[in-house]
Amino acid sequence: MINKIKKYTPVALFVYKRPEHTRKTLEALCKNIDADKTDLFVFSDAAKNREEENKVQEVRNIISNIKGFKSVKIIKQSSNKGLANSIIDGVSKVISQYGTVIVIEEDLITAPTTLQYFNKCLTTYKDKCSVFSISAFNYPEHLLSIPDSYPYDVYYIPRMQCWGWATWQDRWLKADWSMKNFQDFCTNETETSAYQYWIGSNSLKTLNSCVTDGKDVWACRWVYTHYKHQGMCLCPVSSYIDNIGLDGTGENCGHNSNYTNNLSQSTENTLNLPENIFIEPDIFKRFMTLADPGWQKDTCNE
Repeated sequence: MINKIKKYTPVALFVYKRPEHTRKTLEALCKNIDADKTDLFVFSDAAKNREEENKVQEVRNIISNIKGFKSVKIIKQSSNKGLANSIIDGVSKVISQYGTVIVIEEDLITAPTTLQYFNKCLTTYKDKCSVFSISAFNYPEHLLSIPDSYPYDVYYIPRMQCWGWATWQDRWLKADWSMKNFQDFCTNETETSAYQYWIGSNSLKTLNSCVTDGKDVWACRWVYTHYKHQGMCLCPVSSYIDNIGLDGTGENCGHNSNYTNNLSQSTENTLNLPENIFIEPDIFKRFMTLADPGWQKDTCNE
């Protein structure tokens, strides 16, 4: 079993206008081992328009009755902040107080040992400064098969995964959310080519849309922070997260049932964590081919 953790990282839960997703996410989260030792911060954004007000209120009715955690603090916005500002500001608020944070959005179902996994990894890799984030998501095995010879329960990847993640304050503070040097980056062909190899051309396109067109996204900027500081994202071999929001109801994702994860409901969890930070070449190639459909073509043309 995972060793007893003395420090329990708080959870920042971000909700908006999907009451049933929120209900299911909370039901799973409160069943987590150590939920009763965990402080929960719930950030509820306000409606963009009148058409969304009823759904936002339904969500707020649900979060007003949360039980099962050490403490619950609900932050309700009086005006719409948007997805990116909500998450950036909310994470910054919690992490400045606690030093670490676990981030969950309203459409992410967690396995019972998810909080244990996060806390164990946050403790283990606290002083491994090249590890910038911990992800609890992995693609289903039929999409991303890990070699049988791989001995560990986690792997490292340069491309941060945002479906259930955690980080430390010193890493978070390295992000430049204004992206003030992005144009210099864009005109550097060596940099952009390296970014497309290690992170993906689709991520670069999203980043351009964010900076140039004001697209309401945040994760691409956090991915960019990983790249600029040669940071790694730690991912589990077996996913602790099932994203139920790929049903066309989300802000930036369409309908896709191919990513459904059948989560283990076991309360036993043994983790074999590597001490050294390394990229396993075969896993990296498989991951990138899946995460960026154009990656293999791009790398073949180099």
